[in-house]
Amino acid sequence: MDADHPQASTPRPLTSTDPQLPEYYQDIGVTYLLQEFKNLDDRASFELFERAVGNPKTGNFVVDFGDEEAWCGFDLAVDAFNGLLEAKRPAALNTRWINIWYPADHKPTLQEKSPVPSLDLEEGSETTELSSLSELDPLHNINHYSIVDDVWHYSSVDWGRRYVCLGYNSLYSVPTERREDEYPQSHRDLPDGKRVWTWLLLCEDRTVISIHEDPYPYKNGDLDKQEQRALNVIRRNLLNVFRQLSKARNSAKESPLTILPIRKQVGDSKEETLHRPTDAPGLLFYYLFDDWYTSYGLVVKREHQHGAELNQLREAMLQKAELSHVDRLHHIGRQLAVLKRIHQSYERIIDRVLEKQKATLASLTNSNILPGLQREESVSSSQPQIAEAESLLGVSLSSAARVRFERLKDLIRLYALSEIQDCLDQKESLVMMNFNLIAIKESYSVERLTRITLLLAKVTILFMPVSLMTAYFSTQLQDVRFTSHAYWTAFAVVLSASICALMLFGAVSGTLEGRMVVRPLSRVLVDFWRGKVGGSRTGA
Repeated sequence: MDADHPQASTPRPLTSTDPQLPEYYQDIGVTYLLQEFKNLDDRASFELFERAVGNPKTGNFVVDFGDEEAWCGFDLAVDAFNGLLEAKRPAALNTRWINIWYPADHKPTLQEKSPVPSLDLEEGSETTELSSLSELDPLHNINHYSIVDDVWHYSSVDWGRRYVCLGYNSLYSVPTERREDEYPQSHRDLPDGKRVWTWLLLCEDRTVISIHEDPYPYKNGDLDKQEQRALNVIRRNLLNVFRQLSKARNSAKESPLTILPIRKQVGDSKEETLHRPTDAPGLLFYYLFDDWYTSYGLVVKREHQHGAELNQLREAMLQKAELSHVDRLHHIGRQLAVLKRIHQSYERIIDRVLEKQKATLASLTNSNILPGLQREESVSSSQPQIAEAESLLGVSLSSAARVRFERLKDLIRLYALSEIQDCLDQKESLVMMNFNLIAIKESYSVERLTRITLLLAKVTILFMPVSLMTAYFSTQLQDVRFTSHAYWTAFAVVLSASICALMLFGAVSGTLEGRMVVRPLSRVLVDFWRGKVGGSRTGA
């Protein structure tokens, strides 16, 4: 997270100022900001910004937009952010989107807005105490991002007086070069793909802030072709949302599923026009969270990774069942469990976002908050009082955003979670099928061995009478003479009798020619006799 990206702190070369730039940006007092912000509805500027979104060295951007106009600036420095956050936006630019890709580069801004007491040399005793405590307790060395990296389904929903903040992991289906000898055994229990942590904030002043973890830290933006393709997949949803904020895009070439009603007017009625400024922040907040294309590629698509692998294992089992298949199914089950918990965390985030904050009696009693009827009675009080509506945590979403969050929850439950559960059930059935196939294969081996044993036994039994007959003919008996014709005649008779006896025994016992027949002959005769006797009794 601490890769150095100089583009985020150093302004780009100055260009000509847009003559249509609102006075709002001129009044901020940051000189180079006048050259950075350009009209997003201009075709040339839009194409330039569109390429900048896919550039791995781009650090941040800000978009201010309304129904009639939209202005955007990339790679802003700390003083530009300070000026934008402190100045009051005009009503025409009712919504702001701040996107940060490398949050480590913006620590000065965060520390200035939310200062944290530092430990200097005068506080050396406290530093020594903390270092010794961390040596005794290893939990002091665990930070937020280590938990995020270890627990993929970890999520966070924080409510403030004037904001709501979501933190969650996203898993992107991108090719990864994973070798068995380079990764520990635990990595086989994690799904293939790239995990990226995202912070998403909705503020009371209609500002949406998105902060993304660097997927390739310590690369300084120098990515190879495979990493660049993966970055395009990671930023695909964000790029689509960015395109929807411009009227210069070519909507004729877009898929209907990618068109988002953030600036696009769905209706021209009076109600739609009145609610559009209040709907835009919530819709932007929702569509940045709703990356349905990622879930579709992971678990919803018919030929997704785990479903295809389960089908391949099933075909391999039918060819030759092995115990190694059970080990692979175990790891697939662990990966599916991780995916299930990730989507359950999304469902929980939606529940928390849609949850309405209520003022309780305890919160009103143990605070300086009074209901509206009691507010006038407490004016003379020496202690300042706060209105009840201003005391509730979080930012209320518009109806347009709420219904979309509810729809997303249904999509996650009906498609993603149900598909994952189907794969888990299929995995369990494949484990049982593998053991059954192994048992069947062993039974076939035992049957084959039984056939060979029976064949050898029958050959031995077949020639045993012939051996006795030959021994008799080779005995020297007084006044007894054997001719060659008599020997071979006796040989044929004894051998034929032995063969007939073996066939009769095999038919009666049900082991004719070493194969298990459906029913032995003795059983057939018994059933035939019972049927005949039963039929005669019925006729009588």
